[in-house]
Amino acid sequence: MAEFKFPCPRCGQNIQCDTGYAGTQINCPACQQAIVVPQVADVSAPPPSPAATAPGRKFSGTPVAQPATSPKSHTLRNILVAAAAVLVLAGLGWFGYSMFTRSHLPPGLVGLWSGEGSGKNSAASGTAILTDVFFAEGKVGQAFSFNQPTSAIKISARRALNVGAGPGLTIMAWVNPSDLSQRNETFEWNNGSTWGAHVCMLKPQEFGLGAGNLFADVHNVNGQVNWIMARGGTIKANTFQHIALTYDKDSGIARLFCNGKIAAEKQFGHFTPQTSYDFYVGRRPAGDGTHSFSGLIDEVGLFNRALSPEEIKAIYARQK
Repeated sequence: MAEFKFPCPRCGQNIQCDTGYAGTQINCPACQQAIVVPQVADVSAPPPSPAATAPGRKFSGTPVAQPATSPKSHTLRNILVAAAAVLVLAGLGWFGYSMFTRSHLPPGLVGLWSGEGSGKNSAASGTAILTDVFFAEGKVGQAFSFNQPTSAIKISARRALNVGAGPGLTIMAWVNPSDLSQRNETFEWNNGSTWGAHVCMLKPQEFGLGAGNLFADVHNVNGQVNWIMARGGTIKANTFQHIALTYDKDSGIARLFCNGKIAAEKQFGHFTPQTSYDFYVGRRPAGDGTHSFSGLIDEVGLFNRALSPEEIKAIYARQK
């Protein structure tokens, strides 16, 4: 089909066009305004330059006219562009959130499961497997919601999470139990038949502690129990509290914390806690039965050293 050139009546740009477009509406390739292609007889186009008529080229440097885009195609394009932007911003938002939650935590962090819609470990490798666990508004962003008798979070055993093999350990989280009359398993290393080190809230009658107690067994690799506990009333129902367990191998001291304060402290001596098993949050999968936490757990952090009381207090103050 023959081609001709004509100037855009809106911006003056010369446009190369097939004669078949004469009398139809197009968008100017330069200014994007809608214009009507004139009849060939109405156009007195200047002759093309030698460069424009070189072999294999036609009117070099002149935009080629395209049919006008329909409103539907404009709408679809805008929707696709907006959707892509949302995906990019969501990714950047999660990355920024992840960096924020890690930035205020002290050295030694090997695990951070924040509950932001997944079981991702934002500190290292070790994505959690979620069973009957949902998400709800948490203390910081979203939290893991345990509302089924089978709710469980499992992180497979790995060297980096075997924190008991090092100089010490810290495990912490924000917890919001909905029922203090039951046992609330919070953190536990378990090999599928028995437990290792663990933290939980016992039933009120266990050890005569009363409702809202906080209990830990810094179980060692030889099967020896090392119990530390805070009495009932330490934990409240239906509100978020920050809890932590630390054990320092050099000093032999274990501590339980609640809301940045020491709730219990005990001298155990030197040993290696059993943390080589799979790591569970909100679940005891085997041992003296199976139990799940009831309520919300947020910002689960695991360190390969015992954080100081000052560091625990600073984390609580920053996140509260």
